[in-house]
Amino acid sequence: QKVYRENDDYLTRAQQLIAAIFDHFFCSAGGTEQHTFLEKTPMHLRQLDIILKQFPEAKAIEIIRDGRDVCVSHLNLKETTKWAKHKTSAGVIGQWKQCIEMGQRLKSNPTFADRIYTLRYEQLRAHPNQELKKVFEFTGLSATPSEVEAIVQEADISKRKNKGKGQHVFKGAVGDWRSVLPDHEVALVQERAGHLLTELGYTW
Repeated sequence: QKVYRENDDYLTRAQQLIAAIFDHFFCSAGGTEQHTFLEKTPMHLRQLDIILKQFPEAKAIEIIRDGRDVCVSHLNLKETTKWAKHKTSAGVIGQWKQCIEMGQRLKSNPTFADRIYTLRYEQLRAHPNQELKKVFEFTGLSATPSEVEAIVQEADISKRKNKGKGQHVFKGAVGDWRSVLPDHEVALVQERAGHLLTELGYTW
């Protein structure tokens, strides 16, 4: 990425290649002008400025969750999960803090501000239909109330069979950290990111 940014020709060629790959994937999957390409890779946040510049029509949805619950969920993943490289609360909350701050910087840029929608995980769990309706409105996609309800039912974590410790989904609970994280872990999280959690409206 650094090399590309120092050489305009390389950067232009890389951007053209990326666009061609996306176009090929989209078309090979049956995509037409009536379809929307949806992609979910959390760590693309690190390159979101490049993505939004490359695709002027693109929008991004940022989901923010209580960092303490993120620790609980992350630490209960399979030990062999390759992308879950952090195995301690210190590592997890450090990455969470970094991602939150990246999002804040991007949203403070007028060029991107109205193309990024922030969705609170806790609100999504409490009011899934209302929150999904807002997401559809932001993306410009249409969905009837019955279609939204069908999505909510299909994605209901309580109905998922394969969940729990060692699975991709642990519980999806809100506030689980209060009964799961040991006091010393809570203290560590507060030391590393307490001010940011408070700034986001999370209480202790």
